[in-house]
Amino acid sequence: MLVSSPKARLERRPFNEQVLQSGQTLHTHAESIMRVITEEIAALRGHLEFTRVLTWGAFNKTWWRIVRRITLGDAARDDEQLTHDLNQLRARANLSYLVPKNRQQRQRFLAAIRGYLDRAEPGSLAGMAAHTPTTAKTVPEQQFPQWLFAFDSGSWATFRALSLLAVDQTTTATARAEAQASFPDMPLLRASVLESVRLWPTTPLILRDTTETTTWRNGELKTGTSMLIFTPFFHRDDQTIPEAHRFAPQLWMEDRDNTDWPLVPFSSGPGFCPGRDVVLLTASAVLAEMLRDHDFSPANGSTTAVEPLDLEHLPGSLSPFSSRFTVTRR
Repeated sequence: MLVSSPKARLERRPFNEQVLQSGQTLHTHAESIMRVITEEIAALRGHLEFTRVLTWGAFNKTWWRIVRRITLGDAARDDEQLTHDLNQLRARANLSYLVPKNRQQRQRFLAAIRGYLDRAEPGSLAGMAAHTPTTAKTVPEQQFPQWLFAFDSGSWATFRALSLLAVDQTTTATARAEAQASFPDMPLLRASVLESVRLWPTTPLILRDTTETTTWRNGELKTGTSMLIFTPFFHRDDQTIPEAHRFAPQLWMEDRDNTDWPLVPFSSGPGFCPGRDVVLLTASAVLAEMLRDHDFSPANGSTTAVEPLDLEHLPGSLSPFSSRFTVTRR
């Protein structure tokens, strides 16, 4: 859908929104999603008990098992070839016309997606897609890849949120109490993930076209002018947002007039991310399960250990890949 023509987008967008249930905090499959997360974090917990350390590699492996099961079904849990193909195809696509296409790998990847769609496991997004109306231009197996790589950004946001919560013990304690009382609907943990994406946007550039003549201080832009929105500027504009450089999950828990809201962690308008609520549900539930009976603190070798995160003056970038946590049982 991301590179669809305007006409094809009109047919594909409704399919995406219906399966992903855009705008619905708790997906119809929330119970299945929670089951998957509980089982996979239980498996990760055994690793943590043994090593007492959480690395990006261990977290990411668990994350992708969760994502494959949620999107494609339990049968896809250990299909690491599918994720490998996805990552390689994305890497080649980033180089555009500078490298030849790997048609064989793409065919293998799409064939695997079609196989899971045909299987249509109950409780998975693939199972829901089987009962969702389509048109000739919908092509469901070509919608799922973008959901999968969108979940990739979700892993970064979740691990960065853990970095914030590892320092902010007050918010963590409140989040634990919230999870016990209202799991899986956990506004504070959702807000913590949103803060992670506000502070360190996974999509720093958003493209838009003006729909009418726009007047600026130095002149006018005609209708149809292409614009590039640099998200980190708006998210860290301390002249507009007093909390610009600090961890402030309450930003996402307050009623406000959104007409002047400059924060767009999942884009906004007609091009907003349709998977926003599924990703936030997954990320907040993963954090809740991890924090339920373990404490996490920055470990040697992590960015946050070399320069401890100051929640009042957070850095402009934070790599999730080099972060490590010391893990202790509560």
